Amino acid sequence: MKSILIYINGKNYYCSPYMTISELIKYLNFDINLIVVEYNMEIISKNLWSVTNLREGDKLEILTLVGGG
Repeated sequence: MKSILIYINGKNYYCSPYMTISELIKYLNFDINLIVVEYNMEIISKNLWSVTNLREGDKLEILTLVGGG
Protein backbone atom coordinates (compact mmCIF):
# COMPACT_ATOMS: atom_id res chain seq x y z
CA MET A 1 0.00 0.00 0.00
CA LYS A 2 1.35 3.41 -0.93
CA SER A 3 1.80 6.03 1.78
CA ILE A 4 0.46 9.54 1.44
CA LEU A 5 2.20 12.77 2.37
CA ILE A 6 0.50 14.99 4.93
CA TYR A 7 1.73 17.98 6.91
CA ILE A 8 1.53 18.15 10.70
CA ASN A 9 2.55 21.39 12.38
CA GLY A 10 4.50 22.31 9.25
CA LYS A 11 6.46 19.03 9.02
CA ASN A 12 6.17 16.29 6.41
CA TYR A 13 4.68 12.97 7.56
CA TYR A 14 3.82 9.84 5.64
CA CYS A 15 0.86 7.70 6.64
CA SER A 16 -1.65 5.18 5.36
CA PRO A 17 -4.21 6.62 2.93
CA TYR A 18 -7.00 5.09 5.04
CA MET A 19 -5.88 6.51 8.39
CA THR A 20 -8.36 8.72 10.23
CA ILE A 21 -7.50 11.78 12.27
CA SER A 22 -8.40 9.80 15.40
CA GLU A 23 -5.99 6.99 14.48
CA LEU A 24 -3.25 9.51 13.74
CA ILE A 25 -3.74 11.22 17.12
CA LYS A 26 -3.48 7.85 18.90
CA TYR A 27 -0.41 6.88 16.85
CA LEU A 28 1.33 10.14 17.78
CA ASN A 29 0.46 9.59 21.48
CA PHE A 30 -1.43 12.85 22.01
CA ASP A 31 -3.87 13.12 24.92
CA ILE A 32 -7.20 13.72 23.15
CA ASN A 33 -8.44 15.71 26.13
CA LEU A 34 -5.66 18.28 25.83
CA ILE A 35 -5.55 19.07 22.10
CA VAL A 36 -7.39 20.93 19.38
CA VAL A 37 -6.95 19.90 15.74
CA GLU A 38 -7.02 22.29 12.81
CA TYR A 39 -7.64 20.33 9.60
CA ASN A 40 -6.96 22.16 6.34
CA MET A 41 -7.26 25.53 8.07
CA GLU A 42 -10.49 24.76 9.97
CA ILE A 43 -10.95 23.56 13.54
CA ILE A 44 -12.47 20.08 13.35
CA SER A 45 -14.81 18.77 16.05
CA LYS A 46 -13.59 15.73 18.00
CA ASN A 47 -16.71 13.81 16.99
CA LEU A 48 -15.53 14.00 13.35
CA TRP A 49 -11.98 12.72 13.97
CA SER A 50 -12.95 9.05 13.65
CA VAL A 51 -14.82 9.53 10.36
CA THR A 52 -12.36 11.86 8.61
CA ASN A 53 -9.86 9.98 6.45
CA LEU A 54 -6.58 11.70 5.71
CA ARG A 55 -5.80 12.53 2.08
CA GLU A 56 -2.65 13.41 0.18
CA GLY A 57 -1.55 16.95 0.99
CA ASP A 58 -3.79 17.46 4.05
CA LYS A 59 -2.50 20.02 6.53
CA LEU A 60 -3.03 19.58 10.25
CA GLU A 61 -2.08 21.76 13.15
CA ILE A 62 -2.27 19.96 16.48
CA LEU A 63 -2.42 22.43 19.33
CA THR A 64 -1.85 21.37 22.93
CA LEU A 65 -3.87 23.21 25.56
CA VAL A 66 -1.78 24.37 28.50
CA GLY A 67 -3.21 25.74 31.72
CA GLY A 68 -1.61 28.62 33.49
CA GLY A 69 -2.30 31.63 35.50
